[in-house]
Amino acid sequence: MERKPRTKKQPEIISPVVVVAAALAEAEKTVVSIADLRMIPVSKIHLDPNQPREVYNKASIAELAESMIKNGFDVGFAIIVRPHPEIAGEFMAIVGHRRTLAAKEAKLSEIPCQMRTDLSEQGIYELQLLENEKRQDLTIMNRVRATQRGLDRGMTLERLAEVFTVSVATLQKDLELQSLSKDLHVHVDEGRISKDVARKLATSPLISESQQLWAWNNLLRDKRTSAAMVAALDAYLDKLAQKDLFADAKKAAADNGGLMKIRKASVALQKSIVEFEKRNYHTDPNVVSARKNELPTLKQLVASLERIAKG
Repeated sequence: MERKPRTKKQPEIISPVVVVAAALAEAEKTVVSIADLRMIPVSKIHLDPNQPREVYNKASIAELAESMIKNGFDVGFAIIVRPHPEIAGEFMAIVGHRRTLAAKEAKLSEIPCQMRTDLSEQGIYELQLLENEKRQDLTIMNRVRATQRGLDRGMTLERLAEVFTVSVATLQKDLELQSLSKDLHVHVDEGRISKDVARKLATSPLISESQQLWAWNNLLRDKRTSAAMVAALDAYLDKLAQKDLFADAKKAAADNGGLMKIRKASVALQKSIVEFEKRNYHTDPNVVSARKNELPTLKQLVASLERIAKG
C-alpha cells in the first residue's frame, strides 16, 4: 500500500488583530461578577496622575453624571482600583477615570470597584493604554507622550505598536514630534497642522522651538492645504540653509590660518550650488528668481575661498 508523503505542518500565523483582541479581553476585567466587587466611597478614590489620558470632555462627563443620577452606577462597568501607593486606606483608579469623575460630579457616595493588587507599574499602564485606545480617547500628541511614558516604564515599541494597532515605524516617526513646540500641539490635535508638516517642523536642525511658532504664525497659518504648508516650509528652510552657509563661509574666511575650515566651507557651498541647480522644484517664481540671483554670488564666494585656501 502506497503511503502518502507527510506534509510539514505550517506554523500558525497569528494576526496582530488577534493579539490586540486578547489584550483587550484582559483589559475588560471591569466586567466581573458581583462577588468580585466591593463598594468604595467615591471620596477615597483618586485619579492616577500618570495615566495616559490628559484631557477630559467636560460635557461628556456631565452627561454621564446625569445618567448616573437617573439610573445609578452600572455595575457592569465597575472601576478598577488599587491601594493608593502613598495614602493608607485610600485607593487609586487604574481604569475608569472618566466614570470616577462623573460619579464625583453626580455626588454618589460610593461606587462598585474591582481591587487589583497583582499588577506591576508596566501592567497598570498597559491596561490604561488599552482602555483609552479602545475608546479612541487619545489625541495625536497625547499618544506621542503616552508612547514615551510607556517606553520609560519598560514597554517595548513592538508591544506599544500592538496596543495602538499601528506599525513600529509609525510610532518611531510619531516620537519625532516630541521636539515640536508645545504651543503647536493643540493645532496638531485639532487638525490644523498635519503630522507631515509637524514632523518637518520638529526634525529640522535649522529651526528652534520659537522659530517653529514664528513659521506657523507667519508662513503656514493661512495655507489651506498640507501640500501648500510643506512648500512654504521648504522654501523657508532653504533660505535658512543658505544663510547658515554664508555665515560659516565668512567666518572661515576671516579666520587667519583656518585653511581647513575654509576648504570645508568651500565644499559646502559647492554642494549647495549643485543641489540647487539639480532640484529647482520651487513653484513660486519669486523664490526661483531670488535663488538664481544668489547663484553668481555663491560661485564668486566659492572661487574666493578656494584662492584663500591655496594661498
